[in-house]
Amino acid sequence: MLGIRHRCGTNIVQETLSRHPDCGAHDDPEDFLVSGLPVLAAYVDRVMQRRRSRQPRRDLSDEISHALGCALEDYVAGHVLPGDDQPAAPSRVISKTPSVEGLPYFRSFLPDAYLVILIRDGRAILDSAMRSFDAEFEHGCRRFAKAADIVTDFLDTDTNPERTLLVRFEDFLDDKRSFVERLLRFIGVDDARYPYDELASLPVIGSSELKAEGEGSVHWRPVAADSGFDPRRRFESWSAEKLDRFDWLAGEQLARLGYPRSSPASPLAKLRNLALDLNPLYLSRRLKRTLRAATPGRRGR
Repeated sequence: MLGIRHRCGTNIVQETLSRHPDCGAHDDPEDFLVSGLPVLAAYVDRVMQRRRSRQPRRDLSDEISHALGCALEDYVAGHVLPGDDQPAAPSRVISKTPSVEGLPYFRSFLPDAYLVILIRDGRAILDSAMRSFDAEFEHGCRRFAKAADIVTDFLDTDTNPERTLLVRFEDFLDDKRSFVERLLRFIGVDDARYPYDELASLPVIGSSELKAEGEGSVHWRPVAADSGFDPRRRFESWSAEKLDRFDWLAGEQLARLGYPRSSPASPLAKLRNLALDLNPLYLSRRLKRTLRAATPGRRGR
């Protein structure tokens, strides 16, 4: 399972699915295995380039990529988080990462793997990231837009769409049972064996509200949800300027994912956004982040 960005709900969705007796959770909470696929693709290309000679050679790109993908699947299957009432080797292991980095290469290495892409309204994601990690607003808007482009571009070109399922975190919040049934049927396990009575008591995992309630920092210990817990539309308290800015930077991508955009910006708001785009401070910050991202071994939120 890949989440479009941090704070999109991958923790609670994995926790929910892994309660099925035939499912288990990968013991690495955020493995980022897919994010490294571009490096493997470069490796395969390098091998093919080095094999060029006057002697006839077969193109082994697909075979090597498939072998590397099988190794990744074996790794995940061999590292399952222990759980109650689960077999020693569950038929489905839920691996998750709150990032779509590397997604364009997914089918090259994992052509038949079940892929769940979890999305959420980018404004809710950014609001949670600012509450949880003091994320910077401007940068967060751009990162969501980039991630949304990766998702929609992949869906347009997916070579095995029957093994890909796009789901919304809001649908999980609205109707947990229907959401779970849909995912279990997609991954091919008997949804009738799921303990649906446990859905009403699912804990909160990693919510930004934990920090707001005095924890000091976000943690991932399960915490009982109170009756007022609703993380859907906290961003509605944003100012008109902040809503306009998000829509300017990521509104098109938000709409492509099926979410409603904010109200159309006024001519004055458009001028304000153009001025911000040309602000030397913003340009300097963007340049620094671009340089950091290009530095080997660096990965920012």
